Amino acid sequence: MDSPRNQAVSTELSLDEDTPDRAESPWQRLWRHCDVNLPDTPRVEEFDETAWWCLTKEHRLRKFFIWVVVQPEFDQLVFAIIVYNTFLLGFADYSKIHTDPDRPSVGDLDGSQSLRNRLLLASEVPLTYIFMCEALAKITAMGWGHYLDEYWNQLDLLVSLAGMLQVALE
Repeated sequence: MDSPRNQAVSTELSLDEDTPDRAESPWQRLWRHCDVNLPDTPRVEEFDETAWWCLTKEHRLRKFFIWVVVQPEFDQLVFAIIVYNTFLLGFADYSKIHTDPDRPSVGDLDGSQSLRNRLLLASEVPLTYIFMCEALAKITAMGWGHYLDEYWNQLDLLVSLAGMLQVALE
């Protein structure tokens, strides 16, 4: 009888789709998980047939974004971030601004004199990127036509692009 030490160890990799390849990278695992089933909701049926002029509704990446966008938690998260951003804007100390006429930022909030302004200025760029990612996710899921049919999305895109322009110019 063979002892466990003498038994050959199998090094064959399984070709089962349920068993991931051990050499699989994190990106490959993410791509494999992107192949989700589209939810059966009337909202999805209204989406454009293609997004970004090449992603059909059956494309893995688009299916993933459709799945994300139709989740109620997605809208709740975005709404919470909007409320947080609104709170920060209302919380800013507009009495503490740069007044030196030789500085190019005269009239801008001064973060060195106010903790509230420092908090607002520190969160401005990350929140801009979050809102831009939200717009890109919705465009990828819905397609340009359906995305721009909703007036809130038009406003959202305009504000996101203005924020990105401001970040780029700073």
